Amino acid sequence: MGNQNIVDKIDRLGDLFADMLSDPDVFNVSPDKKEETDKLIEDIVDYLVWFPGALFFDENHARHKRNEAVIELLWKIVDSDEIFD
Repeated sequence: MGNQNIVDKIDRLGDLFADMLSDPDVFNVSPDKKEETDKLIEDIVDYLVWFPGALFFDENHARHKRNEAVIELLWKIVDSDEIFD
């Protein structure tokens, strides 16, 4: 998976998080959205574990900062025991 592909996945996950948080019924996520979110989280975490220190470039500073926040959130919510099992 190339850097642009992973950047697109991180960006999409940020879109999904934003959509979920802006929905008044935030705790009632559709099965399709949950499945897409779970798959993106898995793909992104796998990439970051296999390529530690990977650098990503994005000319759009706002999107870059949001994607940085998404990655930081992932490290807080993902159980490290699940990664290394």
